[in-house]
Amino acid sequence: MDDALTVSNPVFFQMVEDFLLKDKSILIRVKGNSMLPFLREGDCVELYKSDKRAFKIGEVVLAKWQGRYVLHRIIFKGSKYCYLSGDNNLFQVERVNYESVIARVINCHREGKPIEVKGISFRYKGICWFLLRPLRWINVKIENSKKKYHETTR
Repeated sequence: MDDALTVSNPVFFQMVEDFLLKDKSILIRVKGNSMLPFLREGDCVELYKSDKRAFKIGEVVLAKWQGRYVLHRIIFKGSKYCYLSGDNNLFQVERVNYESVIARVINCHREGKPIEVKGISFRYKGICWFLLRPLRWINVKIENSKKKYHETTR
């Protein structure tokens, strides 16, 4: 591909922000596994800006956090900050001010098929998944112990 252009994440996301400021939506591909099991690497998400305070708990948003960009779920809203977490993250929670939230995910496609992200069901499942983090952590510990046991008994 001779016409391919590679840009750094900061340049790419500045272009995304500039595009969103024109009141248009933009499609980007999900990178990484922080949003498993709900969003996967390669899924195509459509982003749209909206009023910073209108974001709902359970929605997936694009935000700046500690100098980088994250596509994570809003798990709590306070008066000055909202709190985000990747669905696949067992510990980390990002505290961001509302001005750092750039856009919300309004549509998603996986292999050309739509994934429902607008409804309350998607938000509810995501919050329930977040609240199950302690049990998910215990499950990871059990699975790791099983692996170690099987490795030592070979």
